[in-house]
Amino acid sequence: MENIYLKPGDMVVRNDPVKITTVLGSCIALTLFASRLRMGAICHALLPACNEMPACRDRRRNPYKYVDCVIPEMVQALLSSGATLRDLEVKLFGGADMFSPGRRNGFLSVGGQNIAAAVHAVAACDLRIKLKDVGSNHGRKIYFFPHTGEVWMKRLGLSRRPEPDASRAVRLDRMTGQTINPRTPIRSG
Repeated sequence: MENIYLKPGDMVVRNDPVKITTVLGSCIALTLFASRLRMGAICHALLPACNEMPACRDRRRNPYKYVDCVIPEMVQALLSSGATLRDLEVKLFGGADMFSPGRRNGFLSVGGQNIAAAVHAVAACDLRIKLKDVGSNHGRKIYFFPHTGEVWMKRLGLSRRPEPDASRAVRLDRMTGQTINPRTPIRSG
C-alpha cells in the first residue's frame, strides 16, 4: 500500500488503496468519504479564513491552507466525480490549543477558530459532521484510508518524544465513530 504524507496547506482526493498520514496541532484535517464511489478526500488546513475569497483561487494562491476555501473545494471534487451530498461522510480532527488554552484576551485560539470555521463551512455545504475529535491541548496524528473511509488517530503529547508507533494508534469505526481495538484488522468494506 502506498503511503502519502499530507503536508500543511494540502488536499488529496483518491479512490485507490493508499494510507494518507498527517500531523495536526492547531490545524484541522477534514475527511470526506463517498461510500458508493469508494473515494475519499482529506485536507490539512492551517488558518480559518482567506480574506480574499474567492479571489485566492483566481490568483492561484494556495486555497487549501484556508478552512473556508478548502472544504467547498473538497466537496466539489467529490461531486464532480459522481458523488451526491447524501453520499458524503464527514469527519473532523485537530484544532488544538497548542500554546494558550481556550480564549486569550477574549479571542478564540487559532485552533478554536479553525474548528468554528470548519463547522460553519460543512454546514454551508449542507453536510453534517459524523465524527469529530477536536480541541484540547494535544496534537494528533491521522491515518486516512480514502478507499474505505477509515481513520486511525493517535493523540500526541506536548513534550518532544520519538515518532509515535502506528501500531498503537486508535482506530475509529466508520459507522459508529467509536474507538476500536487497534489490533483489530482493517475491514475493506
